[in-house]
Amino acid sequence: MNYETVRGTRAFSFLAALAVVLAAGAAAGATPTAKPATPAKSPPAATKPPPAPDKKTEAKFGAYIRLMNAESDSVFGERSRLLRTVKDQKAGPTCDEAANLVLYPPNDESKARYADYRKRLLEKPKLPGDESALTMVSALEELLEPRLTASTRSGMKPEEKAKQCATFQQLYPKLLAGFTKYVEAYRALDPLVEKFADERDQRELLEVQKKYGKRHRYEFQQLVLAAKALIRSVDKESRREAPESGAIKAALGAYQQVVDEAKALYKADDPSKDLTPPSYSLMLIDSTPDFARTVQRYVDTIDGHASNRKASLEAEPRDCITSFNQLVERMNRVQFSAKQK
Repeated sequence: MNYETVRGTRAFSFLAALAVVLAAGAAAGATPTAKPATPAKSPPAATKPPPAPDKKTEAKFGAYIRLMNAESDSVFGERSRLLRTVKDQKAGPTCDEAANLVLYPPNDESKARYADYRKRLLEKPKLPGDESALTMVSALEELLEPRLTASTRSGMKPEEKAKQCATFQQLYPKLLAGFTKYVEAYRALDPLVEKFADERDQRELLEVQKKYGKRHRYEFQQLVLAAKALIRSVDKESRREAPESGAIKAALGAYQQVVDEAKALYKADDPSKDLTPPSYSLMLIDSTPDFARTVQRYVDTIDGHASNRKASLEAEPRDCITSFNQLVERMNRVQFSAKQK
């Protein structure tokens, strides 16, 4: 796929701050009263979105999406490990903490990739999201050397551990500042990308319905919207001190309804007529139920059914995001032929 034509669904990244995670864990001791699920509703009818932007604007948002999808998981993951491992953020890591900090350094292609991001982001037109996206690239560039230097391995000799401890203590402020810079810029860019993607998806839904009717392409677009609504509900609740399951259950019910409708339509087709691409059936059969099961586990945990609730409340939103991103990967591979409706 050419860089200029990247139009895929954006992957999701776990953004919860350490304080929120710890508060959720602290609140997990008592089992909350499970709230009744809101009855599942049909997905809302498509509203008329603004006209499509020009091709250069689309390409710029494609650059945003590619940057966010490619780099964010590793940055957020490493930042989370720093915050969880180092107890005193001002003092930095102790030697024992430094021994448990493992960073995954960028590879030899990282510099070229960062340079390509910057080149694309500086192209016209100039958009409100450019500053935040360029700040994310700057943060990656600033983190490159510290991430390469701050590495550890098992079986180190005492003198090597002492050296590693000193290295981490020296680099920790740079690492934390760089990761924080990236996350703050991401948070500023995220609403703009979500608005762009939602409007694009609504346009595509209306166009597909008008041209092909409520067939497989239409169900696919409905599924994109329902999956995004579901992961947003998970993310919203995961940020609360005491997450509640009602909104997630409602979104999960709406998502499952779309999945069931898409599967029923798929099963009703004559398999010999090649009415859908193989990538669509793989997504429908494998990825959609996996995402639903992962979210359901989180719902069960919120409602107090998990054996290790405190740890599960912390881990399962990440599992939901991982499952959603795997679904996104499958969605981005679906390409209908001209004859497939």
